[in-house]
This record gives sequence, structure tokens and C-alpha cells, in this order.
Amino acid sequence: MKRIFKPTTILAAAAVLLCLNSHEAKDLALTEENEAAQRLWEQAIAAKGGREKLHSVRTMAVSLRAAYDLGRLGKTNSHYVWVYAFPDKLWSWLDDRPSDFGLNVTLYNGERQEVQTLMSGMTSPKLAQGPGVGQGDRYFLLRDQLAFLMETQWVRPVPMQTWKSSVERRRVDVVRATIPGRVVDFYLDEVSHLPLMVAVCKPGEPPQECLETDPVVLGDYAAFSEIQLPRRVGQKTASYEVNPELAPDIFERPPSIEAGPYAWRPKSQQSNK
Repeated sequence: MKRIFKPTTILAAAAVLLCLNSHEAKDLALTEENEAAQRLWEQAIAAKGGREKLHSVRTMAVSLRAAYDLGRLGKTNSHYVWVYAFPDKLWSWLDDRPSDFGLNVTLYNGERQEVQTLMSGMTSPKLAQGPGVGQGDRYFLLRDQLAFLMETQWVRPVPMQTWKSSVERRRVDVVRATIPGRVVDFYLDEVSHLPLMVAVCKPGEPPQECLETDPVVLGDYAAFSEIQLPRRVGQKTASYEVNPELAPDIFERPPSIEAGPYAWRPKSQQSNK
């Protein structure tokens, strides 16, 4: 018996085929975009010094300097020191003297779930303990791995999308990547493939919003222990020590202003400033 198809049946079948083709085309476009983002990511990792070098970083010290005129709050020759023991320890010296912001020394020990903070005028550090402490410090540990190193053995972004943009009049390839619970945009120089800006979004934060509120602008790259790191971070000049030896008790003893910005070093090295 010859089978006769009704026009409505033919139209329905055609609609299904069009829908399938549309999904296939969309999947193909997404695959091609993912592959393009992955290629750009691998170029950037190679430009930074290579995945093996990046994943070998376990400790890092960053020294930042800048001069600001804060108006009624005074002028400052700021000196910031951030010392990281990845993935969960951070020591910081934030010196904005002689402005009203003063000096703040903080240590975060994620293993012990504690933060100790000492500020100008305080006679002893303030101690906070418990699972919820150090939220800001945990963010800085994450953000700075992404901004300075892009990828470490603890943080491995997954490239998803890419498009063209510009940073400070320089053409960039933007690679949008994901890490658990967050979106991160890397603005990679078209020529050097090194990041000129990194925007790390808070959980649930729209990417455009985090770009406006907390981007890290980078530039003037140089090699430190064979890893390309930015000597300009925002308006600050930066220097680095990669995998420095740390004082064995730096994340256990209370912070001290008298000990100075190099208290994180072993005693035998503290004269090397």
C-alpha cells in the first residue's frame, strides 16, 4: 500500500529537522569558540613561562609601591607587601603612612581558620577564628593567583569564550574562563599574549559589573625566576620573589609592626631588603 503523508506531517518533520540542524550549528559554533579560547589560553600560558613553571610556584612575595595625594587624609608613600603560601596562607604589610590610613599587618592561616590583624595604634593583634573568617583574604589568594600567574596547581581556569577588545588603547583577545563558582575574564595582549587586565567576578556577579568594580590592570612585564610578571599593577610598581624561603613560624606567631615588612623572611635573610 502506498503511504500518503499529510502536509501537516511533512511540515512537522521539516520543523524537527530545522530544529536539529539549528542545535547542531549552535553546538558547532560553541565548540569552535571553545577551541579558539583554548588556543589563546595555551599561547598565554607559554608566554608566561610555561605550565611547568607556573605549577611549581608554592610561595611568592610581592612588593608594591606608590605615592598618593589623598587630600584631607594626607599624602602617602605606600608600601604593600603580600606574601602567599598557596593555597591557603597569606601575610600582608599595608603601609599607607603618614596618611590617616596608617599601617595594617595581617596574617591569614586557612589551615587554622584564623586571621590576626594589627593596625597602627593597637597594642596587640585582633584575633578572629572559625570557618567563616578571612573571606577577603581567601579572595585575594584566589584573585592574585589568577592575575599574577593565570594558572597554578590549585587554580586551573577552563577557557570558554573569546572576543576582541582593547585595554589602554592596546588590542587584546579576551578569554572568558570559569573556575568553580566564578567567571574570570583575561584581557590578553594580541602580540605578547600576556594579560593586560584580569577581572575576577564574585559568585553570581555579572561579568560587566566585576569589570567595573575590581579589575586588575597589569603591564611592563619582566622575568622573575623565568616567569613573566607585571612590574606595573594599577598605579603601583611591583617586584617579586618566586618560591622564597619563609620564616617557619610566620603564619603562627602574632603579627608585629616592630618586626617590619620583611618579618616573613627567615631571620638570617631579614637584612636583605
